[in-house]
Amino acid sequence: MKTTNSIKVMSYNVDTPEKDWADWISWRKSSVVDVMTQFNLEDFYGLQETKNGGGPQVCDQILEEINVRDVVKAAGKNFAYISIKDQDQNPNHDCENSIFYDTSQWACLSYEGKFIYQDWDPRYAFYGIFQAKSNSLQKVVVFNTHAPAGNYPGSHNGFLPQDFQVIAAYVDSARKLVNSEHSEMVPTIFTGDWNGNIQGQADLKNIGLETCRIKAGQRGDTGPTWPSSNPSEGFDQILAGQQGMDWANSSVSVLGRGNASVEKASDHLPIEARLCFVSVAESLKLGKREMEIA
Repeated sequence: MKTTNSIKVMSYNVDTPEKDWADWISWRKSSVVDVMTQFNLEDFYGLQETKNGGGPQVCDQILEEINVRDVVKAAGKNFAYISIKDQDQNPNHDCENSIFYDTSQWACLSYEGKFIYQDWDPRYAFYGIFQAKSNSLQKVVVFNTHAPAGNYPGSHNGFLPQDFQVIAAYVDSARKLVNSEHSEMVPTIFTGDWNGNIQGQADLKNIGLETCRIKAGQRGDTGPTWPSSNPSEGFDQILAGQQGMDWANSSVSVLGRGNASVEKASDHLPIEARLCFVSVAESLKLGKREMEIA
């Protein structure tokens, strides 16, 4: 299986500015963008807690900050974002989570979100369908979510088992929308702060998604991400999968451990994956060959 394509993606909870708006404006906004740009420039960033009481204010500020960075301009990149804010269950139009993407490489064809749970904010399974600008046949489905706080003392109960079934069905249907004839060939990536709720769940695995922590864990740092100053919990996860994934050459890493500026920027460390997969043409040949064998 020859790897011919790769996607770089980061999942990062930026720690809501609602609780320290003055600090966010004066230094933390810049520090968060430092974290997003100082390691690698990603194809996609799945961000959580990009909010300040409603609307796109925080996302707009991150966008403005990232696109003026010298490293971004030198690479010829330009970022945009998508977020769910105009839905009935979201009266405050909160951009609680968002997906930033490199517009020099990817075009967003469509996006939508499904309401899952009402915590202190509405929680969504949210996705965008993206097409590579260099190859119209190459598409990817990118999901992002932020689970409630989980089964921890004094916290909320998190997603219920039936919620995972709803999310898995939603992921599966979105993937099939991209290419009904060859849906298994379309890379699907799921970023998120799962607050521990993803551990042991079989529903996403049943539709072909695996945690990169398991499948690519032998390559890179797979340690915990929260709290950033002394991490003990693997809340932040990236999932990916189905036919055509090249896990042997994929990698996943927690970034910034022991780096004081990264630890200060947010209460979470970012997690990054480089996901490798075969070309569309190779995937189609592989699928046809397997059907002939069957």
